[in-house]
Amino acid sequence: MIPRALSLFYMSYGPCCVFGSSTCFIGFSFLLHCYIFGLYLTLLSFVFRYYVLYHNAPKICTTLASIFLFYIPCLL
Repeated sequence: MIPRALSLFYMSYGPCCVFGSSTCFIGFSFLLHCYIFGLYLTLLSFVFRYYVLYHNAPKICTTLASIFLFYIPCLL
């Protein structure tokens, strides 16, 4: 991907030539989605560890709800 002003240019090569540029673009978008979600989970992990140092561990439902709330910005 090459950013230029308000547009992006997508150059496909290697296996992307076999599968098509649309497939590779979707794969690359999914890769970026997973990368950002991983960064959010790392932040949430540090917040969780800090919280547990000074409070009791939250219930599993609360933890899963927190993960889901952190996942919403990744979907957008």
